[in-house]
Amino acid sequence: MLSWPYVHLLINHFPVVLTISALSVTILALLLGRRGLWLTAMGTLTAAGAFAYPVFFTGGKADRALNDPWYIHPGTIEAHDNAAGIALTVILIVGAFAAY
Repeated sequence: MLSWPYVHLLINHFPVVLTISALSVTILALLLGRRGLWLTAMGTLTAAGAFAYPVFFTGGKADRALNDPWYIHPGTIEAHDNAAGIALTVILIVGAFAAY
């Protein structure tokens, strides 16, 4: 059975891994000067941007579904949400630029 916390855990790694992979490919593209590597980096950043909002959306739903459980230190989810908002903004901007 799928719940919001489970769905969030399933998809939350995609933007992170895609962004780090795109950084690695971008460094290779700078060093080797290959057009194919640039296109791969831009495609990867576009995919990261596409995954960013669904991850943020499911995170909010997961927060409401958990109802501040006793095993999570108070304030941790709020700090995580604040960091996620910043990451969402940055990845969406970079993803839109890469798509262009």
